[in-house]
Amino acid sequence: MSRTTIPGPGINMALDGAGDAIISADPTLLDAVAGGAGFVAVNGVVTLDLATAHVFHQTMTGDITTFAFSNLPNADEFAIAWRWVLKIDSVGGYALPIPANRPTVTWVDGSSFDDLDMSADAVNQVAFWNEGAEVFAALVWNGGLALDSREMSFAANGTIVVPMTRAESLDVANDVVSGDGTITYQRTPSGGSIGSITTRTDFAAGDVLTVTCSGTTGPTGVSIPRYAA
Repeated sequence: MSRTTIPGPGINMALDGAGDAIISADPTLLDAVAGGAGFVAVNGVVTLDLATAHVFHQTMTGDITTFAFSNLPNADEFAIAWRWVLKIDSVGGYALPIPANRPTVTWVDGSSFDDLDMSADAVNQVAFWNEGAEVFAALVWNGGLALDSREMSFAANGTIVVPMTRAESLDVANDVVSGDGTITYQRTPSGGSIGSITTRTDFAAGDVLTVTCSGTTGPTGVSIPRYAA
């Protein structure tokens, strides 16, 4: 079996004994995340370069004026897929580019770029793929990427200290309390000073969450909405 690389991002073709094409992708490129494992801050002109990665984790910190792809396969080359995860920062309310400054995309799920959630702390995930020269898309997720809630219970007044082992966002403003206790929250950044929190707050790995129950006359439980940070 002979093998040749089709010009383009990580797509290989081999010919079997009958001359039929067998298509494979370069796993190193497909697994690569642009900017590494973290999120890269973006605004203004944003280009997803498919020669460098097929997964793009980005945090929107201002209006995006132009959005584009580079190094797309040629019309006679085979399909690839790529993923765009766009997180909105804690300010939010930004604008995406006007249609003239966006690539031409066929949305198979009836969505559009305008359906991305631009509110503070939202997370959007879009799947793209091509068939020849045509690019298709589907909005996989928009909004906050919800995780299982943090559940805690107090048999009496007291404090629970939780060291964070991963980054996450806790919406303490929308906690659900069962019982008559009053629940308060504090965050201690790694290497920093403790401070009270009353709104949705991002925690980094190594931060500490302190939850205090006071004024209870019996068991009190609390459920805290939790999101990917």
